[in-house]
Amino acid sequence: MSETYDVAIIAAGSAGAAAATACARHGMAVALLEAGPLARAGARWINAIPGWTFDEAGVARPTAEETLGPPPPVIHLFAGRRQEHTRVVTDEFIEVDMGLMVARLQREARAAGVTLMPACRVAAARGETLVL
Repeated sequence: MSETYDVAIIAAGSAGAAAATACARHGMAVALLEAGPLARAGARWINAIPGWTFDEAGVARPTAEETLGPPPPVIHLFAGRRQEHTRVVTDEFIEVDMGLMVARLQREARAAGVTLMPACRVAAARGETLVL
């Protein structure tokens, strides 16, 4: 079977699903490819994310279901075993369950007309053609 798309996006996590939705909303035919099951795509942890980043990316902020409340007032970021670290004040951060947010972004992609293709791997690329 042969399908034609304007854009093929590989990986259906948060960035891939958001990009696919944006492309579809701009009138493109989009295929969103994921090597494994969609339910396992993307991050599966809790992230403290600045709220403004969602606004800047044009992605809806996390829903109440996807958030865990405010993060601690300060986060300390360490690299390896070093004592030096960066202190981040978290006034504008939202603690997000990434798995729930990825699922929402995938639903939004599907609603925008994106074709989601789980368990799909690219075997080869020939010019503008992907062999799956």
